[in-house]
Amino acid sequence: MISVAVVEDRALVRASLRVLVEADHGLHMEWDDSSDHALRAIRSRPPRVVLLSTQAPTRDTIDMVRRTRQLPQAPEVLVLASPGADTHVESVLAAGAGGYLLRDSAPGHLSQAIREVARHGWAFSPSVARTVIDGYLRVAAAPEDGPGAGCSEETRARLHSLTARERHVLALVSDGLTNPEIADHLGNSPETVKDHVRSILVKLDTDNRVRAAAIAWRAGLRSELRGEAA
Repeated sequence: MISVAVVEDRALVRASLRVLVEADHGLHMEWDDSSDHALRAIRSRPPRVVLLSTQAPTRDTIDMVRRTRQLPQAPEVLVLASPGADTHVESVLAAGAGGYLLRDSAPGHLSQAIREVARHGWAFSPSVARTVIDGYLRVAAAPEDGPGAGCSEETRARLHSLTARERHVLALVSDGLTNPEIADHLGNSPETVKDHVRSILVKLDTDNRVRAAAIAWRAGLRSELRGEAA
């Protein structure tokens, strides 16, 4: 069972998040508190995942993520923010957060994101995933590069080593879909999709799905698959 702590300054929102967490039998609500007392609570009763809820990330939010991740028994951190408040998503992730979810997400998506982050994975709302991938591309690619540009021969060889199903899964990952959403789309089980994603990361020699998605975008994989489906 995954222990979860909720950090939210507004009591009503905090209570609502507690209800959502407690409704999932695979999650255990460790405690909830305001941001003023959160670090002390994390030190004394460290959960597996801290659900850090905020209307819009601020420097204080980023600092809390960083300080949480620097603790000896550091929990994973999942940030939950209002739609349109993703201007600081890259800073939040750089501080050590494992995911960034928007408050208009379905309850099931929240539970899945907590599980994904608890496994040291990444979890994003689709629009946030696009922001993260674009941010990674701005660093990794020249301004004039677009889909299919700037992909090395070694990377192309790694992409060619993927099976047809793995290429399809990778394209869906680059669209920001979670493993359960990919499973629904393909008619597979979430465990099968997780195995595909694990194999993709190994073959692409990368450590997370965001970088894998950026590779797919730069190689033009999504456009290629859409052309095949046409």
